[in-house]
Amino acid sequence: MRLTGLLVLVGCAHNVPQDRSTGIDGKVKGAAPIVFENGEARVKGIVTYPGGDRVDWKVIELPEKSRGKLDLQLTWKTPRPGLQVAFDVFDQYSHPIKATNAAHRRGRSRSATINDAVGKYFVRIYAPKRGDAGAYTLTANFIGETTPEGDEAIRKAPIPDPPKLAAVPEVEGECDVFDPADKACKKTCHADAPAGWKACKDRDDRAIRDAANEATALARAECLKNQPKAFKARIIHVEVTGETVTVKLDTGTDEQPLTTGWTAKVLTSGADTPIANGSVRLLNVGKQQTKGSSGLTVDQINGNPWVRLTPPPANCP
Repeated sequence: MRLTGLLVLVGCAHNVPQDRSTGIDGKVKGAAPIVFENGEARVKGIVTYPGGDRVDWKVIELPEKSRGKLDLQLTWKTPRPGLQVAFDVFDQYSHPIKATNAAHRRGRSRSATINDAVGKYFVRIYAPKRGDAGAYTLTANFIGETTPEGDEAIRKAPIPDPPKLAAVPEVEGECDVFDPADKACKKTCHADAPAGWKACKDRDDRAIRDAANEATALARAECLKNQPKAFKARIIHVEVTGETVTVKLDTGTDEQPLTTGWTAKVLTSGADTPIANGSVRLLNVGKQQTKGSSGLTVDQINGNPWVRLTPPPANCP
């Protein structure tokens, strides 16, 4: 399998059994032999958890009547950054000798040295995490010496099964591209998730609130736009009845939607500022004139004949 094909498997698989597509070397009894030439051997392969071929087993059988130093080095290439490959070593009694788990380390190379090596060793090369995959090269170097005949018994010992490599629990990754079938997306409010997506309840609630607030703001702006504005009117008649000063203004409903609820204040002549205690209470609004009463004197009103009329507060949302 080429690295490009490996990339397809890594990109498409979600929760694939680790041994779905494994070969005979996926178990220790099918371990592929590593053959030495002049003390050196090299093998290549691919492991891919998403592709269902998580484990490759290799067996190293050292030369007869030899004991010495065995160096192992694993290098690998991955279809995308951050993926890892690891290996561990067992003797022929299935006792773990070396472990080089790369799951939480950086780089793309791991090595192990076994001093006083003799007999058979089994190397398990594997993808540590659910999304890991890589094309690897395992290099072995052996420098040995002749040993007594007693070491031959080690070579002929039966091979028990080593401990199984436990499956990695499914881990929900990131929802990079929205897919309603992706478990990661079920708990993620992705930007492309539709309205009503369970993980996007807060977003949808906020959108509803924002839409309601925007609609309210637009309705208020429209309402205020159509509200009547304050304006000035002139006092055209003053009349005294007992202690009450009655005035008539030269405006009515023909010009403005005027009602007795409007506020009226006498302005200082030439300054347009309200006179102290110069409020006018509107009594009756006609089409062309409006009648009101004031607490000012006739002289004050005659000297300041202008009134500012202000509408009541807008009844807008």
